[in-house]
Amino acid sequence: MAKATNNLIGFEEELNQAIDNYNAKFGDGAYFKIEPLVDPLRPDGPTSLQAIKTLNNAVMSGKPLPNSKAPKDIFY
Repeated sequence: MAKATNNLIGFEEELNQAIDNYNAKFGDGAYFKIEPLVDPLRPDGPTSLQAIKTLNNAVMSGKPLPNSKAPKDIFY
């Protein structure tokens, strides 16, 4: 069990670095304007790995991910 936890911690560090790189490329806070890529309450390895790849691909291609849109049926 400890090995799985250590792997998840490694993904967390890589994910944080990918988020930092994304924000550096597309503007401070840009990551928080896109659809969530991982569940912060229940992170898992495969989802984190996919999020890292997605963010890194966006940074390398120079094309930001689409911004999220608020649901139309919610009133603020």
